[in-house]
Amino acid sequence: MNQHKLKLDIDKKVRLYRGDNTITIRQGDKMGCRITADLYDHDERFTVGGLIAYFVMELPNRANYYRAEASYDAGTVDVTIDETYAASVAGRTDNCYFELRQGTTVIASTQTFSIIVEPSALDGKTPGETYDAEIEQALEEMATATEAATEAASSANDAADSAEGAASDANTATASANDAAADATLAAAQARGAISANLRFSIDVVEIGGEQRLVLIDAGEESE
Repeated sequence: MNQHKLKLDIDKKVRLYRGDNTITIRQGDKMGCRITADLYDHDERFTVGGLIAYFVMELPNRANYYRAEASYDAGTVDVTIDETYAASVAGRTDNCYFELRQGTTVIASTQTFSIIVEPSALDGKTPGETYDAEIEQALEEMATATEAATEAASSANDAADSAEGAASDANTATASANDAAADATLAAAQARGAISANLRFSIDVVEIGGEQRLVLIDAGEESE
C-alpha cells in the first residue's frame, strides 16, 4: 500500500516539513493510499481528545472535492483514501488538509499539503496492436475451446458413419435372410407339388406268404 507519514500544524504558517510533502496517487487504484499525520499547534504537539477528524481534498479541476472521515486518537489522524472518488480527476491539487470537529462544528484545520493524481493508462482507452496479457489469454482460451469443439464434432461424425455402416450391414443381412426364406418356401412348395403329381395310389388284395393282404399300390410303378 502507498503509505505516508506527515507532520501537520494547525498554525497554517508553520512548516514542519522542510522538504516536499507531496503525495502521489493514481486513477484506477482503490483504497490504495493511507495517510497518517501527527498534529501540532504552533510547533507543539496537539493532544486534545474527543474530536472527530475528516480528510478534505479539493480535486484538480477545482470544481469538486473529496471528503472522508478519518480516525482520530489524541492528536494523530489516519485515513485511507478511496481513489475511485479522490482520483476521479487527474492533475495536481495543493489544497488538501484535515478538519477537526467537535460535534458538527469545525474547530480547527491543518496546514495544506499537495496530492498529484496520475492518470490511468487504461481508462477510456483500447489496447494496442500487441494487446495485453489478459486479451492474449482470452484468445488462447478461445482457440483451445474451438479446437476441442472441432475434435468433438469430428468424433460425432465418425460415430455417425459407423452407425450408418452397421445399419447398412444389418439391412443387407436381413434382405439375404428374407431371400433365403423365400427360396426355401418356394422349394417346399415345389416339392409338395411334385409329390402330389407323382403319387397315385390304388387298393388291391394280394397273397403274401400264403395270406391275403390289403395293400396300397403306387399307380406310377409297373406291376410285376
